[in-house]
Amino acid sequence: FDCLGHDLILRKLLALGIDGLAKDWVASYLKDRTQITEIQQNLNGKKCVYRSKPLPVRRGVPQGSVLGPFLFILFTNDFSVFINDDNVETIMYADDTTLLFANDTSHELVTSILSSTDKALQYCLQNDLAINPSKTTHINFSRRHEQIPDIPNISTEQRTKLLGLTIDAELSWGDHINALTKKLSSGIFVVKRMMWMGGPELAKTAYYAMVESHIRYGLISWGSTSEANLNKILILQKKAIRTLAGLGPTDSCREAFKSLKILTVTSLYILAVVIYTNQLDLPRNEDIHSYNTRRAADYSLPIHHTTTFSKKPSYIGRKIINSLPQNLKDKRGNQLKNELQNWLVERPLYSTKEFFDLL
Repeated sequence: FDCLGHDLILRKLLALGIDGLAKDWVASYLKDRTQITEIQQNLNGKKCVYRSKPLPVRRGVPQGSVLGPFLFILFTNDFSVFINDDNVETIMYADDTTLLFANDTSHELVTSILSSTDKALQYCLQNDLAINPSKTTHINFSRRHEQIPDIPNISTEQRTKLLGLTIDAELSWGDHINALTKKLSSGIFVVKRMMWMGGPELAKTAYYAMVESHIRYGLISWGSTSEANLNKILILQKKAIRTLAGLGPTDSCREAFKSLKILTVTSLYILAVVIYTNQLDLPRNEDIHSYNTRRAADYSLPIHHTTTFSKKPSYIGRKIINSLPQNLKDKRGNQLKNELQNWLVERPLYSTKEFFDLL
């Protein structure tokens, strides 16, 4: 994208209906810029500066600008239409593009993969874009552990990083948890320093910025990991809480979680999946039958035969909402979010089993 011709960018914008003054404004932003190369050198204690002659910039978008990512999104807006395959979902976030393939047989899957990757290469050639093979990986997710043939010039990995989450082929999230514990350990060190330098309020602010923000990121996905993995996060969370509450290394943290109004990792996960599920238009029992029963307003739970399905956010979210007290179950939107958060603050949970046992 750094090397795209300005006329090509403007043609793509025109195809999206951006014309007239708006197009002229973008053109003036891109064109009539110059650049120089500057070299600084110290010779015998004297600073010397050498500059090249200004040369016109005929290609590319100014780096570090707000408009850069926006123009890239507009430029690649037609990528998914170009792929045009019912067996592939195109997921795009800025310049990170993921092709998600699903099929019933490995043969059909390979056919779809080869066809769509070939189309992706054609798209890049037609639009003057370059694919970086060293940053492109292929990962297989399969309950039957079927071997999918390698894709030419693309490495097959057992784990890969996507938008800050480390995803493994088994979807165990073990690699992500290991990476996360390192970040949290660094954050806890900062919390301890802030406690010593600025007191409890500053340390609590550091906790939200350096610890809880990392826990919350992608939690709706990796929060379904094993209890053993979640416990690794909880142990580190307790270290931070003991620092904030001035507790000893073996003191209980439950009351400190309550007094500090901080949610455990389990409670944060419950809150995240409930908010997500509440936004979806999922069927309830009353939508399926007309019987006026006590559970009529509960979500209908689909029948499943795999552990993987039971870990889907939309499934576990329905299961949790169905188990909530009636006064919370009746709430929607922000009211549900706020009241559930207050309810969880008063009941620090160390596992999802605790939640279901409680109710």
